[in-house]
Amino acid sequence: MENKVSATAQPRYLRIKEYILEGIRKKEFLPGCKIPPELELASQFSVSRMTVNKAVRDLAEAGILLRFAGD
Repeated sequence: MENKVSATAQPRYLRIKEYILEGIRKKEFLPGCKIPPELELASQFSVSRMTVNKAVRDLAEAGILLRFAGD
């Protein structure tokens, strides 16, 4: 039997990236302000912290977010 993946299936880290981008578009995450911590996002999306880290890292590499060592 062939394993079919739904056309709407999306990696979890992409959902988190879209959530952050939407927050930026809606001005919920303003320049210079912090986004929610990785552990909080991991809990909110029921994923591992590393999944959230991948989303944040991708956005930082694209120049959308700036990352700083923990506060």
